[in-house]
Amino acid sequence: MNVKDFYMFKNLSAEFITQLESKIMQRRYDKGCIIFYSGESSQYLHILVRGTVKLYKHNANADELVLHYFKNQSLLGEMATFEGINYPANAIAETPCEIWTIKKEDFVLLLESNAALGLQIITSMGMKIKMLENSIDLNISKNSMQRVASLLLNSLEMFAEHSRIKISAILNMTPETLSRRIQTLSKDGAIELQGKEISIKNREKLQKYLD
Repeated sequence: MNVKDFYMFKNLSAEFITQLESKIMQRRYDKGCIIFYSGESSQYLHILVRGTVKLYKHNANADELVLHYFKNQSLLGEMATFEGINYPANAIAETPCEIWTIKKEDFVLLLESNAALGLQIITSMGMKIKMLENSIDLNISKNSMQRVASLLLNSLEMFAEHSRIKISAILNMTPETLSRRIQTLSKDGAIELQGKEISIKNREKLQKYLD
């Protein structure tokens, strides 16, 4: 992929693209390779160009808690990078990945000369805050049925983007439990199943599972 094809950079001037290209380091990761560990210093901005990356933590019992799966054209760990803190979670390549990295100080200098790019970064960070809030809410304050209903109401697109195995990992439950909860919601008329596709049939019924 060319730099100008990345959604965040597509409207930038040719001169700015040239400057950006001179700062980018291209890296490739095999499936299973760690991109960064929780607690590591975040001196680089990571841009996922190709592949899928899993962001995860471990709880006090050493159980893995999946926070999110990122696909092509995503920023990784940008909140930690710009706040100058260590990475709060681990990132691992779920598939072979291509990732661009840029030194924080280099990217900050570029941001200072392009307000539109700065707004894109702010939007991305806002989405990550919402994602983390949803992850905390799903894994701490809800039972299994409430977690499924909440994800359907707030992030239905994830069921189309990810396999049921990955969804169950995000919801911290077994695939079998997820399947049973989906079937229950379908029988209740809250959702409609067409093969593997899920659509919301009755938002009020789905909301009642959260009340």
